[in-house]
Amino acid sequence: PNLIDYTKIIAAEYFPDKFRNDFSKILNIDSVFSLLDPFDMEDVVGLYLEAEESFCIIPSSRGNLSNTPFYEFELWRPSDRSFAYLQVKAGDRNILDLSIYSDFKEELYVFSAAGYLNENAISGHKNIHLIGKEKIITFLQKYDDSLPQNISCWLKLINK
Repeated sequence: PNLIDYTKIIAAEYFPDKFRNDFSKILNIDSVFSLLDPFDMEDVVGLYLEAEESFCIIPSSRGNLSNTPFYEFELWRPSDRSFAYLQVKAGDRNILDLSIYSDFKEELYVFSAAGYLNENAISGHKNIHLIGKEKIITFLQKYDDSLPQNISCWLKLINK
């Protein structure tokens, strides 16, 4: 969706008698990746790892500016007492170059809505896990009625 599409959507919400309320041609579940801002996308992927992979986010690790180029926050899994890191790139133009992780030794989960460059740089690295868009879509559909409001408002709009 582009700016004109969003304008039509908003106008239809406020003036339903003047604007057609057919969003199905404009919005679908893939639209969520362009609707969520970077912080919301980080929350979605973090919540996915908590709910589906049994990790806990270490809140104080978020926003540590010295680490931001490599990861967003640190994760801890109580069941095996392991630690991991998460990198998230939101938007449809923010392609993540995986070559920066070629020497990364720690457990790392990576999500990029726009895709990846240089996947061969991490081939054979069992410590680096790429999270596919389909997993995030499945997670959003599974929990759409119980996610934080800043995320669920977009899902409600898409599901109209």
